Amino acid sequence: MQSVLQDDNEPHLRRLRALWESKYFTLHRMIARKAEDHWTFHMVCRPTDAVDPVNISVSDPEKRNLDIKAALALIHALQSEGIWEQWNNSFPTDNHSEVMHKPCRRPNRGRKFRLPSTRYQSNYARELVSTCKGIFTHANLDDRLNFDMDVSSSVDGLTCNMELTGALEQVHITTQGQTARAAEYHAFCLLILMLNMTPALKSLIPHATFTINDDLLVSMDQVRNSLLEAGDVVQKACPSNPRTSRKQWLFQRKPIENGRAEQLQQSLDKINNAQAPRAIALRSKRAQLPVNGLKQPVLELINQNPYTIVVAETGSGKSSQIPQIILNDAIERKKGAACNILCVQPRRIAAQMLAERVAEERLEPVGKNVGYIVHGVHEVSRAGGSITFCTTGILLRMLQNPSSIAGCSHIMLDEVHERDVNIDFAMLALKDTLERLQERGQPTPKIIISSATVDVDLFSSYFSTKQPDGTLSPAPHITIPGRQYHVEKYYLDEILEDLMSFFSPETLASFLQYKGTPQFLRQHYEQLDEPEAETETEAEAQEGPAEEENKPSTPDQTPETADHPDAVMPYGIICAKIFHLLKTSESGSILVFLPGLSQFGVIARMLDDHADQMGVDLHNEDRFRLLKLHSDLPEEMEKLSHDMPSGCRRIILATTVAEASITIPDVKSSVNSLQPYWTLRVTKAPEMLSVNLDSVCLRAKDIVPHIPLLDLFERAIEPPPKERVQAAITSLQNLGALDRDENMTTLGSMLGNLPVAPVAGKLVLMGIVFRCLEPMLILGILNGSDIFRAPLDDDDRRFISQQRKKFAEGSHSDHIAKVNAFKAVQAILQEQDLQAALAFAFSERISLRAFQNVDWKAKRLMEKLVASRLVDQSTPIIDDDGRFGGAEFNVNSQDVQLIKAVVTHCLFPRISAAKFASPGFFVTQTEKRTLLGPTSSTWECREHGTLLVYDSKILTSDGVVLRSGTVISPLMTCLLSKDLVREDREIVIDAWLNMAFNLQHTTEPREKVINSILNLSDTVDTSLRLAIESLGRSSVYLNPTRRANLTAQGRLEEIKSTRDAFHHLIRTSIKDILMRDTYKFEAPNPDEPDQPEMPDSSSSHSWEGIHA
Repeated sequence: MQSVLQDDNEPHLRRLRALWESKYFTLHRMIARKAEDHWTFHMVCRPTDAVDPVNISVSDPEKRNLDIKAALALIHALQSEGIWEQWNNSFPTDNHSEVMHKPCRRPNRGRKFRLPSTRYQSNYARELVSTCKGIFTHANLDDRLNFDMDVSSSVDGLTCNMELTGALEQVHITTQGQTARAAEYHAFCLLILMLNMTPALKSLIPHATFTINDDLLVSMDQVRNSLLEAGDVVQKACPSNPRTSRKQWLFQRKPIENGRAEQLQQSLDKINNAQAPRAIALRSKRAQLPVNGLKQPVLELINQNPYTIVVAETGSGKSSQIPQIILNDAIERKKGAACNILCVQPRRIAAQMLAERVAEERLEPVGKNVGYIVHGVHEVSRAGGSITFCTTGILLRMLQNPSSIAGCSHIMLDEVHERDVNIDFAMLALKDTLERLQERGQPTPKIIISSATVDVDLFSSYFSTKQPDGTLSPAPHITIPGRQYHVEKYYLDEILEDLMSFFSPETLASFLQYKGTPQFLRQHYEQLDEPEAETETEAEAQEGPAEEENKPSTPDQTPETADHPDAVMPYGIICAKIFHLLKTSESGSILVFLPGLSQFGVIARMLDDHADQMGVDLHNEDRFRLLKLHSDLPEEMEKLSHDMPSGCRRIILATTVAEASITIPDVKSSVNSLQPYWTLRVTKAPEMLSVNLDSVCLRAKDIVPHIPLLDLFERAIEPPPKERVQAAITSLQNLGALDRDENMTTLGSMLGNLPVAPVAGKLVLMGIVFRCLEPMLILGILNGSDIFRAPLDDDDRRFISQQRKKFAEGSHSDHIAKVNAFKAVQAILQEQDLQAALAFAFSERISLRAFQNVDWKAKRLMEKLVASRLVDQSTPIIDDDGRFGGAEFNVNSQDVQLIKAVVTHCLFPRISAAKFASPGFFVTQTEKRTLLGPTSSTWECREHGTLLVYDSKILTSDGVVLRSGTVISPLMTCLLSKDLVREDREIVIDAWLNMAFNLQHTTEPREKVINSILNLSDTVDTSLRLAIESLGRSSVYLNPTRRANLTAQGRLEEIKSTRDAFHHLIRTSIKDILMRDTYKFEAPNPDEPDQPEMPDSSSSHSWEGIHA
């Protein structure tokens, strides 16, 4: 092969192409397979009927290099057989003519084989050559590489002679062409091919290079000295702050009153004997619930065992009745004042509604003996004889201080079949806490595990208790049947038949043509019509095993599976069916399942628009009531318990929470569009086995700090893979939330108390320090998800790409595009109304559901920041201009470079570099080849030397795709990354990213340049850590006693002033460095038709985007 490479191969390739296209070859077999780290290509072809078939096998790490290698190997084989010379005489071709290639006929299996193109204007080839030229003529490589090239005239045209020593022992290449550029191009192509077969090329190519000048060096040294001096002042001025996140009980219980037992007995007598019609009806309904028929066996199990498992079917009354059974029994035994039951629900809406229902059954208001606690809202019950409903998150916060549960006599974990990560971790933490309390000889609550469906053997074994003889006894369980109802199911085809027979064609057409409905029907029937034939995926599967979907890639986050946040909804069919049910039945509520609030709004508007046409007066509350069942609408949930006029029917719009957590007695019909997916498992898989574990690991260190995380999660009911736990540990350490010994830092303590993921929390805290709070709030709440809708087809994908690029405002940043898209919708909403905002969002392909989610959560998070004193108490949640945090904390919210810098620091090590000689592909620390998202605004930024910071990786059928990227400069990367080390003449970041320097504009030696960059990077990292610590030391995280003393001494304001001055110095220093950054992104050649032209937006709105 080497001898072939050193010949003039370009004419050979053209001749081979002509022979191939003239059908001199008969192709018998061709297949490409992927091994662990390389591709192999095998081809069997017969040049003529007179010779035996030729077998060709080549391999390469890159799939796209297989064609050129196979072609050259085929030429070599034909030369060895003597066939090549025969064809030279019988099939003459012009050495310099361009032959456009065509693919050969594809065999039954395998991949298309295309002979390499010889066109000089090939984008791929041009990129190869330009990059290769830059490497071989680079000043940094003079001592490692000797490169010489000259072009001279010859008889056949122009000849290029190229000689290279250093990278290999010696390479000499001679090529010819009609022009000097063509000859030079051919020579570089062959050189690249040779170097690709050795490690030589990679060792010569840095991932990125940036230019250093004297002005930048002087500024870097000045900034470093200023930060070091200020850091010493801050450490002395701000008091040390021992971690105080182990909070006391989250709410203040009302004190136990004298004669509490008698009060409870009187209340119970009232419940049992009240003769009011309402009380009699409630007692009758309770008596019919199956769980009350097994009251005594349930009590015996709970009273005699530390752990009890109750398996009760939906509708049995387990969630509302078991806490009352326990409390009533205690009251009857004169122990009611010592009975405090904590009932834990996975959802806040269930906790609130169950508290309302139980209080009603006990003939008392919420907040007396029955209460609830959910995030941001609570109605606290009295101490001594109480039932309190709460969410799993509240329980976990209580477990941060084990004494918080000392007052609980019983803890009931309900709906454990949900198996979300919080439920599994709550079981783990609760079990560990009880073991510690038992070791100290302190009283422990009884634990009840309840669920509709659960693996009894698994849970019984997990909650085993040690007997006096040392054996383990499984937790006992009891099964309670549910009430059985006859349910008839009607599917899409039957529904459409009913609608066609009931509605006139014109009326039905008005429903079926509503947005989303035609696409839903088309997709549904296309799926049914797919032929049962071997698919491309099946053919590709024969090439080798694909990478596992949930394979962890430390320290980057595990690639996630692709989702579809804005699935097509058949709004027209849903509304038509609701009207059909209202017109063809006389009674009963209609329960409609929908994904979220934005769909609630669409259905509500459609019902209102068509009500007159259908002869239904939806505004008559004596006949109809429309309710929206969602945790963000507590006032709507209260209406569920209101008395209804006789003959009044309810249309209840709900998420799937109503299916899993709440029983609505009078529902006779439900409408559910469902979501299409494949399932292989009857029960829900534990979420802990597949989700990101950063948040739960951080919480674990706060609750169980004395156990290493790997050992702790081995104790889970179904332990997650160690690789996923280790990935979370590494991620938290990179973030600065844990130190190298897994101890929680001040930053970790602060992040653990913010209701967002750790990375999102750091973005918000850095937004406070850098005074760009609003963009960081928006990006933190999105947390890698998109604000744009998922594309429905190729045309929609192209349009969304255009819109994302438009909102990026020339910044080459998907993060900036998200922020600007949010602000654009917000401006329309403030200036006009929700209908206008919905229309604008739809036209721009922005998800209104995502916008509303960010808007609501940003306000709640701002309230948390104010309450925690992380921002001033006077800081507005949102000001008159629609800015979260007001003007003071958004001084730099228009500074693109600063926002990019903050994102880079917080998302590290999620950095990728454009892959050499592979335009459009990027490498990361763990992946050799990744793709940009198909609608990313960074698509045109794919030249070698481009660096990208991204949110996450997603595994698709095309490979690993980077989601939400932002182009960053090499200087920005060095300044705000970690783990920089010197290797030879370069800097290596995070043990893989090679950074080279262009020193043509400085007089300083390379040694000083590298030391200056390393020292400044280390100082910036230390300063940012001090900035966060100073923020925590002057906030609610300061020890209360210490805060009181400092306030009395008048030092608290002095501390805040020093902190603010330090933050100001960091901001101005980073901005000063970034202003001197000479990196400029060069747009691609306009001849390349990669992106369609940006259309002018027809929508006018007054908002100021973030401009590059």
